[in-house]
Amino acid sequence: MKTKRPFNPLLLFTGILLFSISGAAAQPIVLVDFGAQPSLNTFSLAGWNTPLVSGNMEYTSEGPAGLRVASNADELTDFVGVQGSSRSFTRGERIVVTWYNASDNTISFTTRISFTDSDVPDGGTSTGNWYTMRRFMDYRETFTNIAPRAPAQTAFNIEETGVHKTDETFSLVNINLAIEWGSSDQKPFLVCDKIELMTDADIQAPAAPGGLSATPISDSKIQLQKYIPIATLIFECCNDINRIGKKEMRFYVLSFFCNSFVIRIR
Repeated sequence: MKTKRPFNPLLLFTGILLFSISGAAAQPIVLVDFGAQPSLNTFSLAGWNTPLVSGNMEYTSEGPAGLRVASNADELTDFVGVQGSSRSFTRGERIVVTWYNASDNTISFTTRISFTDSDVPDGGTSTGNWYTMRRFMDYRETFTNIAPRAPAQTAFNIEETGVHKTDETFSLVNINLAIEWGSSDQKPFLVCDKIELMTDADIQAPAAPGGLSATPISDSKIQLQKYIPIATLIFECCNDINRIGKKEMRFYVLSFFCNSFVIRIR
């Protein structure tokens, strides 16, 4: 006969507390949420409450509301952002920009970000470094596909080394919009909804795979070698018999033996 365990409210409280703490830690900081007009802009970071808006942008109520290009949609003529008091940015943080596609077509686009240039990327009265932002869902990609009447996000991770080194003190975040293949006529359909600061950038390096070694061949090439234990090889070979047939299987096994159980990836 099963016994019913007594209810422990302390465990429930602990679970709720842990959930609340973990949830709170992942909450983004809204640097600026653009409204349908300037008076409806909202800010969440203390001391950061001055929007950066180029003269060719206009406020719109389409979608979630925000800013879009109204005229002169050339590639390097627009910017939206926010500035305020000096703040130290650190690795593990990332800037995320949310966009809305007000058209009936999918648009492929990317964005640039600057922490030091308060106007357009090319020209203007100020200068600074600009970096290409990445696809929110796949940081390897620079261009993002945004579906019709739907949102999408671009992201930039704060780095402490390399060409994207940005773990410094800044007082602004500025964004420039770029359409794939320079099709700037699609710019007016993309509404910049908000710019956020998140602390959840994926900075954990993947574990090194076992049995894999790399041998330099030249300044731009390496040869990867994967060593497979004999027991694993035999097991895999047996599993493949039904798939590739016995004749091909004999060649398959022979090729492995001739290569001393080394797979060379070129």
